[in-house]
Amino acid sequence: MPIRKTSKGYYWGEKGPFPTREKAEAVERAAYASGYRKKESTATKDAHAERAGRRVTKDLEYDMGHKGKDDAKAERAGRKVTKEIEYDMKRRRR
Repeated sequence: MPIRKTSKGYYWGEKGPFPTREKAEAVERAAYASGYRKKESTATKDAHAERAGRRVTKDLEYDMGHKGKDDAKAERAGRKVTKEIEYDMKRRRR
């Protein structure tokens, strides 16, 4: 926030009045040192959310279009088990 001069003294945002500009700057430095951050504008928040949404969508599309090695192994194992079950059922019928 900018430091502004009024007839009552110097202000940093809504804090003040301070008798000198140096005192107002000291308050500003202390505020930033203790973790003060400017509030993000709504447009900035929207841009961050949109970017995160695009990233998630891209990851989902990739996951849906590509089967990993583990998926292929699981499918092979499933087919093998299915064949074994079918074989056992045929043997029981005889």
